[in-house]
Amino acid sequence: MRTRHIVMTALLALLVSLANTSCVSLTPEERDITVHTQVTNLLDDCEKLGPVSAESIDPDAAIQKLRKVALTKYPEADSVAVIEVSGTFKERANGIAFKCW
Repeated sequence: MRTRHIVMTALLALLVSLANTSCVSLTPEERDITVHTQVTNLLDDCEKLGPVSAESIDPDAAIQKLRKVALTKYPEADSVAVIEVSGTFKERANGIAFKCW
């Protein structure tokens, strides 16, 4: 009987914590966004939200920052197409944010 009480209490605590976390909104860093290396026909049915750009010391980091910039500037964005990555000492990524879903 005591074991059942402990299990039920733990289950109740788990359910309450899940209920509380389901109401929390995600920050831009926590949301996922699809990165496209170019504008393709996969984006034909998507709503074009607008341009985004970001800078970093290497191309990969610039693209990761581009994702964050897209979500900050356009919270409804779920995709970003990278148009260009250029630079010598500081890489600059330019792209377009889209809403596809």
